[in-house]
Amino acid sequence: MMLNIDSESISRNDSHFFGNINFRFDDFYFPSNDWNDFIFVILNWWIQSLRNLLSNDVVKEELLFMDGPFLVKINYLKDDIFTLFFVKNDHDIINSFEINKELFVRDFLIEVNSLIREFDKTKMKSKDFDELKKNYSKLQLLMNNKINDRFSN
Repeated sequence: MMLNIDSESISRNDSHFFGNINFRFDDFYFPSNDWNDFIFVILNWWIQSLRNLLSNDVVKEELLFMDGPFLVKINYLKDDIFTLFFVKNDHDIINSFEINKELFVRDFLIEVNSLIREFDKTKMKSKDFDELKKNYSKLQLLMNNKINDRFSN
């Protein structure tokens, strides 16, 4: 299961940036292989949700898309496993997968980092992008601390 962000698809409409973003597992794409959404806004939401999960503040979170009736529900299955439910219309589960939480968050961070690097090259300004860079760093630090804690015990 991977997050896919097409940094070449980023476009601007007024002060908002859009881009193709989806989740992929083999030939399953959610919401679709060419889904376009408010890229920085939703990534900021998703990072906060992942931080809540990794901080053990909650055992369930939702990754919302701004456009359309789609979301990904994430539940802890056990200490190091997430169950991801891909949902349409608030209750129709399209698919679900179990995944190691560290693997999922690590791959998520890699994809967001790639987007940040590519967008930085454009020299375009965005408050949402600046927030994304800060939130990315916070999630990365939290993940690194979790890994370090595990190895120090």
